[in-house]
Amino acid sequence: MDKEEQRIEIDKKKYDRFKSLQNYMNPIEFGADSSGKHEARTTEAFKKAVNTGKNLYISNGIYKLNQYILVPYNQKVVVERNVIFQGKYTILYVKDYIDITKIVPRYYSTLKPQGKGCGNVLQGIAIDSRGFLYTTQDEAASNDNVLINKLTLTGQSLANYTVTDCGHGSHIALEEDGDEVYLWTDCYPGDNPHRYGDRLARINMKDMTMQEYDVLPEKYHTILPTMDDENDLIACFALNYDNGSCRVFFYRRADIISGDRTVQFSFEFADAQKAEHQDMQGLAVADNVVYVMTGDNNPNYDKWLYMYDFLGNVIGYTKITAGKSFYVQDGIKKSGIHYEPEGMFFYKNPVTKSKSLIFSIVTGDAYNSKTNPKGRIKRLYSFSNEEDFRFKVPIIENPIERTYDENLNLIPQLQPRILCTQIRYNGSIWTTIPDNSGHPTLMITSIESIVQDNDNKFITLNLDRYYKSALFMCATAGDMLAELGYTATIYFYGGGNASKSQTIKIRKYDGTLIAPNDPSIPINSAINIFMIMADVIE
Repeated sequence: MDKEEQRIEIDKKKYDRFKSLQNYMNPIEFGADSSGKHEARTTEAFKKAVNTGKNLYISNGIYKLNQYILVPYNQKVVVERNVIFQGKYTILYVKDYIDITKIVPRYYSTLKPQGKGCGNVLQGIAIDSRGFLYTTQDEAASNDNVLINKLTLTGQSLANYTVTDCGHGSHIALEEDGDEVYLWTDCYPGDNPHRYGDRLARINMKDMTMQEYDVLPEKYHTILPTMDDENDLIACFALNYDNGSCRVFFYRRADIISGDRTVQFSFEFADAQKAEHQDMQGLAVADNVVYVMTGDNNPNYDKWLYMYDFLGNVIGYTKITAGKSFYVQDGIKKSGIHYEPEGMFFYKNPVTKSKSLIFSIVTGDAYNSKTNPKGRIKRLYSFSNEEDFRFKVPIIENPIERTYDENLNLIPQLQPRILCTQIRYNGSIWTTIPDNSGHPTLMITSIESIVQDNDNKFITLNLDRYYKSALFMCATAGDMLAELGYTATIYFYGGGNASKSQTIKIRKYDGTLIAPNDPSIPINSAINIFMIMADVIE
């Protein structure tokens, strides 16, 4: 055996050693040419590709990946220097993810969709990079139309559309291509006897045209899509007609659009999420973690949110209880015995870069055009590593650029400054608490709760000085009040002696004014106060 044959034999042993790692990942090919021999430059790729404990180390070489490499959540990939990956595939391993077992979900907003069928149960939710929120609802049991709403993050509808002959709108995957927004959801052909969504629909939100794609393996139906933006994949939940198998299938988005229905990989749900009363409700993928939410509308049965890696290993799980108390308060009739998780979406704030797993909870009485025209109540909740996933007010640190008049004389300017504070209810009185917004604190010397009659119930804030240069002031209800549907408004007096005292009123969702110490106000409820004032720059 000459030196070249010896070298090839050594390389083969190293290659076989690496293939032994298949017990926890799919096969990988290292740039082999058509003759089956390894190129000289590829030989160096095998210098270090060994499993050390639970870590996979890869270094020094050009790696041609012929399929996705899936790594369990409890093992780490270390890609060292001088590594080049070729091909359209990559190594997928769990990254810095939102751990739902360590975070309590927070209320965010109540959605108020409009259009025919808007009072029905919500189905899917999604948020685009510009901060617009989209929802889908089944318009009526008697047709195959889907109602789509475009809303603000605070839940106000900006526009609504109806897509005819579509399906149930069971879930949303959102795709953005420049200024174009596409919503992926379920649809079914007219000859489908089951009336389940067994095809994908891609809806162009610009002209509301729809393209259908038949991608599921045989005997699978009830497709619920979500987007994996990082890997440009579409994940689809589906249920098997015959054996009740619940799987998540992964496709390359470009493949589907081109007509290729190749499944890149898939996994089966844990048994707990296939049990009775565990209807599929939400699917999201981020940081190579798959979030699956299940449960029905019966308050007496648990709702679950699980985390899986791409191999189907369970990373962790938690019980969904957010907003559960409202099924009693919101429901007056028998139809109001309703507590159901509906829709889920992973959102990364383009400004703050904070990440959130957002889902909705539906409660309350069924829609009735006469007795309950608003229909069931739809609240959003969020698991977030950040305190708040909403857009944050920027801190104005530097003075505005100076300007000059026509004679090049400096013109006095106003430099805006932001002041913030928060007041909290302790069960009997409202008090100030330290502000953590990063802005200077609006100083309050005392707080008075005034209840004179039905038309005069308010909170008076006595400030530390006259804010004669105040430009704007507002108050917003904190999470606990907002979750009840309560709002807080401030009667702003700018300039003069009145600027040292401000009045806040709290109202219920129907506009009813309530006292600052009303029994319905939860302990630790908060109201956020925000002011923009101006200083003269000489």
